[in-house]
Amino acid sequence: MNKITVFLVFLAATAQGQFLAPTNQPPTVQLIWNQDANTSVTNYFVYEGTNTGQYTVKIPAGTNLVLTVSNLLRGVEYFFNVTAQGNGLESGFGGEINYTPVAPPPSPTFKPIIVLTVQNTPNLLTPWGTLETVSLSANQKTGFFRMKISTQ
Repeated sequence: MNKITVFLVFLAATAQGQFLAPTNQPPTVQLIWNQDANTSVTNYFVYEGTNTGQYTVKIPAGTNLVLTVSNLLRGVEYFFNVTAQGNGLESGFGGEINYTPVAPPPSPTFKPIIVLTVQNTPNLLTPWGTLETVSLSANQKTGFFRMKISTQ
């Protein structure tokens, strides 16, 4: 079998809001290659690995010229190559490409924002009586605040 001429092209799936949960699906990549000139090809194989020239996954693609690889990890560089099989023989590699899915952004840091203006006005009449004191305390374990209003 002749060596195949392969041009791998990747099309990364991207979408707006790609880092928002719960729609943050694992990234995928679509690989496309040229058909082998040998008409006896019965199967293509896509090889995947995280080191150049060292492939740990062999994915059969049948006679398809397109394969979508899913469940990739963000920020990890992947290397892909393809071979053709025909007459019981497998060709050499066609040509390696690499792809790194975009790394996730750092986790957000939340800073509590509290805008509370309390004015203690003596002798202010409320439906409960005269306003005496207003106090605000925070529960460090739960993060909740408690407001206490005392009247006369």
